[in-house]
Amino acid sequence: VMEELLEYTPDIIEIFGETGSNKTSFAIELAKNKAMNGKKTLYIDTERNITNAAKEQMQKLGVDYKYIPEFNKLVNYIKELKTKYDWLIIDSIGLPALGEFVLNKNQHSRGNVLQNVQAILYALKIYTAEYDCYALVVNQPTSEMNKIETIHYKSPSGKTIKMIKTDPFGDKGSFFVKEILRTVVVSKQPNKTECDIFAWRSRCHPFGKGLIKLTKTGKTAIEIKPY
Repeated sequence: VMEELLEYTPDIIEIFGETGSNKTSFAIELAKNKAMNGKKTLYIDTERNITNAAKEQMQKLGVDYKYIPEFNKLVNYIKELKTKYDWLIIDSIGLPALGEFVLNKNQHSRGNVLQNVQAILYALKIYTAEYDCYALVVNQPTSEMNKIETIHYKSPSGKTIKMIKTDPFGDKGSFFVKEILRTVVVSKQPNKTECDIFAWRSRCHPFGKGLIKLTKTGKTAIEIKPY
């Protein structure tokens, strides 16, 4: 769906959104789908935010799984990666970066963390060009503190949601990314969550266009459909 929907050449896709907007669920389903369709796929987990069952499902389908929680190791791993993958998924760059940002108290060290976010994205830019492949990067939004600009997202399902206009964490790194998507919770019930994935910055679609509907029922049942 992703390639057809966005109509772009192999490159980096960034998807970001608040906690609970099913970014990881989408990343896992994408990895499984690509592996089932014969695409060599690598899933780099930095958060250990997935269940053992989801991890085992991915691996049974042929997805290579790597757990790298340390930010500097993640940067080096991407730089040194020589295996050719069709899809490379990082879930996420935001959490380890934020962790390093909190642990480092002086401004110089914190600045280096933000530069490393850019370094990862630049390394991915080189990798996707060299191997003619795709990379999906999951990220968190910047803090809502001191943000005053709001937007109204209009879901194709008919619901309008007001939100603070926050950018991806390490937003300067987005210079290397041409396709940025955002997740948003449209409806939340005790056993069912509906989310939209919409265009944030795209070469193919206007800002705010709803592209994908993701429905999660219970803990594991995921349905993903293009609008």
